[in-house]
Amino acid sequence: MIRDFRIENHLFQPHLRNGSYGNFFEQATEYTIDTTSTATMAASMWSIENQQIKHPILELESRVSQILAQMEVYGVYVEKSILGDLEQELIKSIQNIESKVAKETGDASVNLASPLQLQKLLFETMKIKPLKKTKTGWSVDEETLSALAEEHEICRDILTHRHASKLLGTYVRGLLKYINPSTGRIHSSYDTLGASTGRMSSNDPNLQNIPAGDPWSDEIKKAFRPERSDWSYVVADYSQIEIRILACLSGDEKMLSTLKENKDLHMETAKVLFGKDDISKAERSMAKTVNFGVMYGITPFGLSKMLSKAPAECAVYIDRFFGLYPATREYFDHIVSETQKVGYAETFFGRRRTIKGLSDKNSIVREQAKREAMNMPIQWTCADILKHAMVKISEELKTKNLEAQLLMQVHDELVIECPDNETGTIKKILHDVMEHIVNWDIPMAIEVGVGKNWLEAKK
Repeated sequence: MIRDFRIENHLFQPHLRNGSYGNFFEQATEYTIDTTSTATMAASMWSIENQQIKHPILELESRVSQILAQMEVYGVYVEKSILGDLEQELIKSIQNIESKVAKETGDASVNLASPLQLQKLLFETMKIKPLKKTKTGWSVDEETLSALAEEHEICRDILTHRHASKLLGTYVRGLLKYINPSTGRIHSSYDTLGASTGRMSSNDPNLQNIPAGDPWSDEIKKAFRPERSDWSYVVADYSQIEIRILACLSGDEKMLSTLKENKDLHMETAKVLFGKDDISKAERSMAKTVNFGVMYGITPFGLSKMLSKAPAECAVYIDRFFGLYPATREYFDHIVSETQKVGYAETFFGRRRTIKGLSDKNSIVREQAKREAMNMPIQWTCADILKHAMVKISEELKTKNLEAQLLMQVHDELVIECPDNETGTIKKILHDVMEHIVNWDIPMAIEVGVGKNWLEAKK
């Protein structure tokens, strides 16, 4: 019997991440191995037959690994011509900005990608008043440039130059490099244990970090499409899943009723935060930040940095959140207390993570441990729900003898490629499976889109 000790180690001793498997191996079997030699250890771990450890999460991880292997082999088709055209457009935009800046400043040699040269250009040559200082001089980070861009066009141009350069190097050329010449597809590597949040990761290339939200980024997502013209993408994305998990785990009546009635939870929170019914788009956005921030154990100081508000004002927002959703405070207090007693936090499905530092003398260490204890059951439960969904969807595709293929997993989103005549069936499967992974008071709602490429399906 072959066992994956990396998965078993992660499940039962998650604090021994990225190695230290020898100690776990000796605890899990009757054998002692030479941990000084990687080759010897690996040979020992893969050759010994032993009764398999039984645990629902271990079974889940094993089945997910098989699905990910299929996804990796199948790959994702990417239209090279779209990326090639975008490459030329980005190059042209970058060159135009460099020419414009050279003309305005009289300096054609400045490297806009160099922070030191940018500092000299903006604050010495252009005489722009700097905002904040760092160890290497006046700051030219994105936050600073965005603030200066309100009054200075050159800062807007530099931000555009920086964004275009990032897209060109990291994404356009990065993706082109990974297109397999034989298949025309990108075969990313998925790691079911790749993130400390319990979520899986994608590498070489990272398909979970494809940008969105501007015309250039949209073109990148447009390049992801089925190879055949009579196939489509079906994209399912969980809606506010972490908030729904918090509502169900805490049993907060106000939060549950708001979600059951399909009300906008961020809007309902905003009404209490600001004490009025007429809520602006900006105020709703602030309430959304508070909702998610509290879920991650954010402090008034941390929230103040995100909202650009005074810590005292943010402390009021946090108190009003807990006043509106009182059971969530009780839930978080209980989680922290139990974690301190047993030494680990646990998801709804029984996955555990060791949390150290809750009794540390250093207040910074204690607060960090507290945030980890509060967030782990929610975020890792979310990851487990996605994994259970992938397993059940894969089973449905096989049972119904469909040609559809699970293509990508992107955080709370699943992407399926299928013939056009299967899209209706796939949409039903996604709703039936993903919304009912757990039998809770409210379903885990999803949004499903269909399109001839990733961009179209997301819209």
